[in-house]
Amino acid sequence: MDTETFQPIIAQYETARVWTWLILARNTTLLYYYATTFGEEVEKVWPQPNPKLGKVLFLTTRYSAIVAVAVTVPQDVPNYANVGVKGCVVLSRVYDVVRPIAGTCSEAVLWVFLYALLEGGRKPFYLLMGTFLSLTIPSQILTWINSARMLSTSMVSVLTWFLILHRHSTGSSQAVSRVCV
Repeated sequence: MDTETFQPIIAQYETARVWTWLILARNTTLLYYYATTFGEEVEKVWPQPNPKLGKVLFLTTRYSAIVAVAVTVPQDVPNYANVGVKGCVVLSRVYDVVRPIAGTCSEAVLWVFLYALLEGGRKPFYLLMGTFLSLTIPSQILTWINSARMLSTSMVSVLTWFLILHRHSTGSSQAVSRVCV
C-alpha cells in the first residue's frame, strides 16, 4: 500500500487525537468545578428537609455527570490500562445508561425554571410537561436505536483501522488489546 492510501486515515486519526485531548480538558474542568463547589453543595443543598423536585434534579444531574465522566476517561484518553474487551463493554453500558439520565435531568431543570418564570399554575404545567415529554421520549428512543445500530458496526471498523494503523507504524499488532472500543 502506498502513502496516499493512508493520508485520509492519518488525518482522521490526528483529528481524533485532538478531540481526545479537548474532551479530557473539558472533563477535567468539570470535575474541578464539582470538587471546588462541593462545600457549597453540602452547606446549601443537603440541609433541605424534604427531597423536592429541584433538589432531586440537581443531585441527579451533578452525580450522573460525574459517573459519566469517570467511565469515559478510560475509553477516550490514551492510557496504558489493560481494561480488556469485557471492561470496555461494561464501561460503555454504564455510560449508555448514565448519559441519558444526566442529559434528561439537566433539561428538566431548565423546564422547571421556565415553569417558575411562568408563575406556576395547572395550564402551564401541563403544557410544559407535555412538551418536555413529547421532545424527550422520541429523542431518547432514537438515540438508543442509533447506539445499538452503531455498536454492531463500529467495533469491527474501529478495531480494523486501529490494527492497520498500528501495523503500518510499528510493524506489529501487540497494542490491539489495549484499545477500548
